[in-house]
Amino acid sequence: MDRKAIAQRYPRKDNIDPWLLGDDWPNCMMLRLGPERDRRTFYVVGANLLPPGQSLDGASLSECQGGTVLSDMLKGIDRCVEDGTPVIMDGSTRHLEEPVRYRGILLPLSEDGQSVDGIFGAANFKKNGS
Repeated sequence: MDRKAIAQRYPRKDNIDPWLLGDDWPNCMMLRLGPERDRRTFYVVGANLLPPGQSLDGASLSECQGGTVLSDMLKGIDRCVEDGTPVIMDGSTRHLEEPVRYRGILLPLSEDGQSVDGIFGAANFKKNGS
């Protein structure tokens, strides 16, 4: 995030710079919140959160395949929006048929600095026993 984001209540989408995230960018996602739940869409989803060759950029959240770290992370969206605070996740799930341990975070975003209208998320994970 850039320095301007620190002074705001919530950072804006354009405060997130993929270049600064470097090697972690493939483990990140951003989504746009619509006025109704069925209007929520992904801006971008990193390749490590998806099955090989799949893209969800611009897709509805309902298109997210179950059995991924991403689908598990999405369970925290409502809490992040309602509380307007980051949601930290830590646990076990399945990712592409493999049991994994993961840690993730969802951060509220806002274009007007007041109301949450987007989410930035990131997760790292490894196979159980690794």
